[in-house]
Amino acid sequence: MSWRSIFAVLIVAIAASAWGGLRLGNWLVAHGPAVVTATPELMPEAPAVPVLDANGKPVTPQAPQPLDDGGLGVPKAPAEVAWQIPPTSLDATKSNQVIAVATTPITMVEAQHIAANGGQRPLVGIGDASSLMVASRGNTPIQPIDAP
Repeated sequence: MSWRSIFAVLIVAIAASAWGGLRLGNWLVAHGPAVVTATPELMPEAPAVPVLDANGKPVTPQAPQPLDDGGLGVPKAPAEVAWQIPPTSLDATKSNQVIAVATTPITMVEAQHIAANGGQRPLVGIGDASSLMVASRGNTPIQPIDAP
């Protein structure tokens, strides 16, 4: 079977499917109920006077849905979440002084002073990355860190 015949069969099948779908849709519309009326015995709590929204349109209740227990009904509303920001800042509740020192802002004058004097002495502790691949020097002080 050549590719041309396979494509021809597929095109004919697609056309027949579309034509059959249109015919079936027309038949369903022609044979469906003209007007769906509300049955009060199924919804006894429905009010006799329609409730209108802000735009003047009638409000329809939420439709029943399949529930987790296998029944049919309107699901319960989820629990409300208290979306409130605490009155105290999280920065004020820090108990770790290492983080407090590391996040303390400095002025431009202090930064220029540090930059001017920083080139004369090498970094020490964690900031000294030059000795990572070579034997450690004996005069490097130990840098304390917080570990949980």
